[in-house]
Amino acid sequence: MVITCALGCKKMEDKISEFIKDGETIYIAKADSIKARGGNERIELSWLLLSDPKVTNYKIYWNSRQDSVGGAVTKSQDVDTVRVTLNGMVEGTYYFEIFMFDKDGNASIPATAIGRVYGEQYQASLLGRTYRGMTRVGEGVEIDWMPAQPSLVGVEVKYRDSEGGIVEHIVPQGAELDTLQKFPPNGDFQYRSMFKPDSNALDVFYTEYESGQITNDLLDVSAVSFSSSVQYGAQEDQLTVLLSSDFNGKYDADNVQAATWIDITDAYPLAAGTSRTPWGPKDFSEFKVENKPMYIAFMYVFDPEKSGSQRNWLIRDFELTSVNGEVIANLPESGFTLVHEGAVEPGRSTLSSTTITLRGNASNTETKTVTWAISKALF
Repeated sequence: MVITCALGCKKMEDKISEFIKDGETIYIAKADSIKARGGNERIELSWLLLSDPKVTNYKIYWNSRQDSVGGAVTKSQDVDTVRVTLNGMVEGTYYFEIFMFDKDGNASIPATAIGRVYGEQYQASLLGRTYRGMTRVGEGVEIDWMPAQPSLVGVEVKYRDSEGGIVEHIVPQGAELDTLQKFPPNGDFQYRSMFKPDSNALDVFYTEYESGQITNDLLDVSAVSFSSSVQYGAQEDQLTVLLSSDFNGKYDADNVQAATWIDITDAYPLAAGTSRTPWGPKDFSEFKVENKPMYIAFMYVFDPEKSGSQRNWLIRDFELTSVNGEVIANLPESGFTLVHEGAVEPGRSTLSSTTITLRGNASNTETKTVTWAISKALF
């Protein structure tokens, strides 16, 4: 066994000598885990330096080795990452070869990667995201965006809000409904789409800015309609329909009383019984004040000094519409809030998604009480 091993070793030595007769070949560790990240007329190549301490520099070839770039690297005891950015690249797809070297010029075997550089052609192919509709929501405007392309990052929107400030807003890629807060009547906005060719791309590409216009004819609330019904009791003039352009939006008795309220009740008849009686649509555009919201309120009053007992009023089918008849908001979207004056018993008046119920006290009927149902700010 020993002899056999010796003979075998001798034959192996003979074979090895054939390969090292011109000198021993030194192998350098190649670039590992190469990544190519394309950008706008540039590309970044990155790779890992693992355990070979002999590595001192690299060289990258492309265009069939007609173009190249090289640089030094410093190997630490940890796994290192090399990043090289090639600028001024012509748009297109590239095949890269990366060689690592030691201080004596010994090279690794090539490591390869394919990457794409983007530019004017990609930019010209981009189609910006568009919107299919918009709706007034309180002091803002809700925009209904078309479905997004997979490469869309978002939409950048710029506008001047109702307080005069410049707002820069990003609509996320996944959002189809998005609200521009504090958007003024007849305001306009600028928007552009942002794209990344792929999730790892270096750069974001932008389309040209486009203009959007919010007009009163399309969006701004100008009319109100609802149906009413009443049951029980006999006291007259308990329900009033009111408008205000100077209510400050603080839903308490003091601030409600401090506001100026315009009575539009008599524009249409209210119900005389349990059958639903349509009211409106009442155009209230003549009462609107530029750059100020409008508030709509139903005021219910029980006065024990007047003849007749309390009545139960039901407000349903509430709608706010634009000049051209487009429905802008229904009852839940109009954001009504109850405000009480006097010793109102809890739970007597209520709000639901379909009905505003206004009624007086069940027990204490000797005290005057007032209940308001007031909308959110409407433009």
